[in-house]
Amino acid sequence: MNLNVYILTYNRAALLRETIESVLNQTYRDFDLYILDNCSVDNTDEIVKSFSDERINYIKHETNIGAAGNLDFAINHCKADYFVMFHDDDIMLPDFLEREIKAMEANSDVAVVSTNAFVLNEKYGKEKKRLLLKNAGGAYSNGKCYLTYLATAKTLIFPSLMYRKSFLDMNDIKINPSVGPCLDVAFYFDIERKGGKILELSEALMYYRLHSGQDSHQNKNIYMMELKLFEFLMQDEYYKIPLKSYAQEIYDRYYIRAMYKYFKGMIDEKQFYEIKNGFGICLNVKRSKWNIVENVMKLYFCLFKG
Repeated sequence: MNLNVYILTYNRAALLRETIESVLNQTYRDFDLYILDNCSVDNTDEIVKSFSDERINYIKHETNIGAAGNLDFAINHCKADYFVMFHDDDIMLPDFLEREIKAMEANSDVAVVSTNAFVLNEKYGKEKKRLLLKNAGGAYSNGKCYLTYLATAKTLIFPSLMYRKSFLDMNDIKINPSVGPCLDVAFYFDIERKGGKILELSEALMYYRLHSGQDSHQNKNIYMMELKLFEFLMQDEYYKIPLKSYAQEIYDRYYIRAMYKYFKGMIDEKQFYEIKNGFGICLNVKRSKWNIVENVMKLYFCLFKG
C-alpha cells in the first residue's frame, strides 16, 4: 500500500506554508507529497524549499497548464495505490489521511472516500467552527450521488477526496476540461457512473478556506460556474434524463437565490437576469412560482426604496 498527496498551487505563497505543514503533520506518515506549481510568479518556490522533509517533491510546470491540466497531471503522474488532490489554501486536520486510508483498506469495493470539513472564513479564523456540509455521511452508488445533487445541491468536498488509482485506470476516468470550473463535480459523477462506490465520512477532517481570492467567492461567479456544469450535463445522454425531471426544481432554486442576492444589492440587475435567463434556457424552463414574488419585490423597491 502506498499513497501520494498532491497540492495543486498557483500564486498562493501566503497560504501555502500552512497547507504544507498540515500535510506533513499527519498521524499517518507513509506518503509522498508532490507540490504541483502551475508556473507561479510569486515566492512559492521559496516557501517549498524552506521545508527539509524528504517526502516533499516539487514540480514546477514551465508554463501554466490551467487548473484542469494540473489535475490531469496529478492523475497521470500517480503510480501509488491511493492519492489525494488537495487545495493550496485548505488545511488537513492531523488524522485526515489515517482515517481515509483505514476506510479504503476496510472497503475494497470503495473507489473514493470523502469527509466533511469545517469552514475556515478569513473573517473569523479557526475560532468559529461551522460545518461545510449539513448532512454528511453515507455511501453513494448507482447514481445516488448525482441524484442527491439534483435534489438538494449537495456535493462532495473535492479536496477531501481520496481515490483508488486502480479503479480510475481500469475505467479510464479522466478530467474533462469542457465542463468548466465545476469539472471536479463532474469527475466524481463520472466515477459513480462507471460503477465506483463513494464513501462519505461524517466527521470534519479538514478546514475548507473561504477567502476573497477564490473565483467562487464572487457573488455571480459561483452561479455562472454551476450554469456551465448544467449545460454540460444537459448535453450528455446519461446525465440529462434524470436532470430533466428535476429541471423546474433546480431552476426555482437558483432563481430564488439570485433574487435574494439582487434585492440585497449583492449582484446588479444585469447579473440577476444573466443568471435567471441562463438557467431558464439551459434547463428549458420558462416560468417559476417565484415570478410573482419578484414582481412584488420590484414594486416595493420602486415605491418605497426608489
